[in-house]
Amino acid sequence: MKFINKPETTKEKLFLFLLILICIFSFALSLSFSLEFVISLAEIVIHRTLRDHTKWINILSGVVHIPFLTCLILIFRNFTLLGNKTIELSKNETSNFKTFISKKETKLLFVFVLVFFVFATRQLISADILFQDDISRNHDGDRNWISFGRYISEFLSILIHSTIKLTDVAPLTQYISIFFMAVSIVILVYCIDPESKHPYLTMIPLTFLYLSPYFQDCFLFRFDSPYMVLAVLFPIIPFIYKDNLYSFSYSSFISLILCCMCYQAGSSVYIILVIYFTYNKFVKGEKLSEIGKFVLCSIIAYAASLLIYQLLFSANTTRSDADYYFSTKLTLSALIPNLKYYSSIIFTQTGGLLTKACIFICIALSAVISIKNSKNNKILTLIVFILALILAFILSTGPYIIFETTMLTGRTFMGINCLIAILLYTSFSYLSSEKYLKIAIIPAVLCIYSSIAYLYTLGNCLSEQKNYNEFRYQMIYDDLNDLVDPTQNIYISFEHNVGFCNAFEIALKKYPHLKNTVPCMPSSGSIWNTDYSYRFNFMFDDDESPDSNLPLLKSSYYHDIYGADNHFRIDLHNHLSLD
Repeated sequence: MKFINKPETTKEKLFLFLLILICIFSFALSLSFSLEFVISLAEIVIHRTLRDHTKWINILSGVVHIPFLTCLILIFRNFTLLGNKTIELSKNETSNFKTFISKKETKLLFVFVLVFFVFATRQLISADILFQDDISRNHDGDRNWISFGRYISEFLSILIHSTIKLTDVAPLTQYISIFFMAVSIVILVYCIDPESKHPYLTMIPLTFLYLSPYFQDCFLFRFDSPYMVLAVLFPIIPFIYKDNLYSFSYSSFISLILCCMCYQAGSSVYIILVIYFTYNKFVKGEKLSEIGKFVLCSIIAYAASLLIYQLLFSANTTRSDADYYFSTKLTLSALIPNLKYYSSIIFTQTGGLLTKACIFICIALSAVISIKNSKNNKILTLIVFILALILAFILSTGPYIIFETTMLTGRTFMGINCLIAILLYTSFSYLSSEKYLKIAIIPAVLCIYSSIAYLYTLGNCLSEQKNYNEFRYQMIYDDLNDLVDPTQNIYISFEHNVGFCNAFEIALKKYPHLKNTVPCMPSSGSIWNTDYSYRFNFMFDDDESPDSNLPLLKSSYYHDIYGADNHFRIDLHNHLSLD
């Protein structure tokens, strides 16, 4: 069977020769002895020894694998019969998508979504806070995404910030994030219902993908947010070609690798969309053989992309804090404990009561409407719906659900955000009657509204807490001012935390998720205490082994200070009880 498509023109031959040459050179450069040689040359140029050779070998190996894999893809695309066939078959879908985005209605939809997201996130941007890792990046300018195999985040950040060392350009990064958010919603509208007579109604529930309370942990990162949004955008793109298995598999493979180069957790969005379109095909009465082919191609593309990413780009770093967040060791024994913990978070912290109620109503509507319009047996459709919902819920974290030590932070909820957005849309998508359509969209609209209300509450809470945190820091520095010896190193340890500002006590009780998002600083065990102090030009080191017998130097309503010889232990008083 003929596989190779031989180049015919001199230009094609030269192009193929160049691609093969780059492949060979990149592969040779990725070998251990080659990388050691490159590192030795780098040390000569910078006139110092690099501290962690293993880390740099992993990083450089991933970097040189980028042109290697790119050239292999181009060779497959241009010089194999299967690659030529894939590109040829994708022309129709590509042409349809270009026609869709060139329409005046689509352009207006994009502008509408853009303005909608600006309005929805306005208060979060106005809060103007440094969120978690932002605190350290703000003063040292280090990115370090490449250490986790996030090459797009690493290199695109240089373009966005226009400097090698990061500078704080917020809220520009968040506006860029909003642009990517709008792009992904428009693409998702096309993938789900390209002929929709109500594109704005289709768009509204899908915005939950980014309005979810969990995604705000991503959006608040003023340095990371554009790449977290891209991690959601890339897995959506392959579904432009969902009706062509060749093009779908090819684009899935590439898009998922790009997704992992931003934030690996975004791959869970792909899983949810595969389950949705599989169920949708079943409801429409498509042949089981065709549905099986779609699922099989999805699984192969997903597994192949993650395997190639793991082999070529996943940096096995030696970061000392790697296990603090999670362990990538996979074990099925972790499934049940992780699932219980994950479920408890979802059922207790997904917005307020109105949001939860609307979501459950939309799930029920989705079941009733899809069963009513199914071309298969109604009871069988109900069973398939329940199984699809359970499977989607379990897989909504991707592989994190079977990590020995898992991480359930904002970016690991991208899958569940997508699932809820799809359910909100499905709750009215099958209804053709204009009369019933207006009724069916009410729960979805209320859910989106309550999500926006939560974002404004969160933004105001962040502003209040920021002021309170800085006030508590100022009180500490005022008291330390006469106690420290500025000519010597200062060592400080904190006990307890400053607690939350009483101004939003009601909000904290109504929205438990705020406790995980709103930062209380300084705080015992926080890795950002010292970094935050740079904002006040007060530099100290963490006292990792504080002396419990230090004498009391200062006692006040807000804290007690114990210390001697520039070593201080500060016992913080928390005046807000949430019991």
